[in-house]
Amino acid sequence: MRAAVAIGAALALSCTASPARIAGDGGTDSASTAAEGGGSTADAGDETSGDATSPGAAAWALWPMPNGKDDVSNGAPNPNAYSDNMDGTVSDQVTHLMWQQRVPATGGAGDDGNVTWPEAMDYCGNLPLAGHDDWRLPTQIELVSLVDYSNLGQGHPPIDSAFFPDTPLAAFWSSTRHAASDSEAWTVYMDVGFTYAYDMSSLGRVRCVR
Repeated sequence: MRAAVAIGAALALSCTASPARIAGDGGTDSASTAAEGGGSTADAGDETSGDATSPGAAAWALWPMPNGKDDVSNGAPNPNAYSDNMDGTVSDQVTHLMWQQRVPATGGAGDDGNVTWPEAMDYCGNLPLAGHDDWRLPTQIELVSLVDYSNLGQGHPPIDSAFFPDTPLAAFWSSTRHAASDSEAWTVYMDVGFTYAYDMSSLGRVRCVR
């Protein structure tokens, strides 16, 4: 397992995403900063090089990063804003991503929702939710956009539980592979907001996006 530094809430103060350098053991970084300039310049799923599963893909956010209440109170410009579509999906009004609302509680070898990375990729690629057939596993930075660091240490997941109920305190798979290892992919922990790279045969949870 390669531990990564937490992405500080204060780094979300800019109009575009500005995540901290996500460094794996030995100094490997998955991302350092977003493209400069206001407004959306590409779809949220786009990468600056390669695709989400390619080793070395930057997986940077090229859209405004949602800001938690603590950041907003300090002048951050993009308050979290979600819409419940009442069909099992939630739309993020800042990033314009649509998310699977509830985390699957079944699947995987234990049929408990804990799946390997290939299983997570396959699950999202075949999800027939809300009449859409273009669901996919989110990139690392897309997952980070759901984390509200204002909610850390309050005994519940650092995510808006009103829109994403019953989110487990667990590692969630992203589609972003570790640049230095063909056998590892990045996860985001929905307990402390950290990111880690795990072997793809490890178990994690999944929430799909489109």
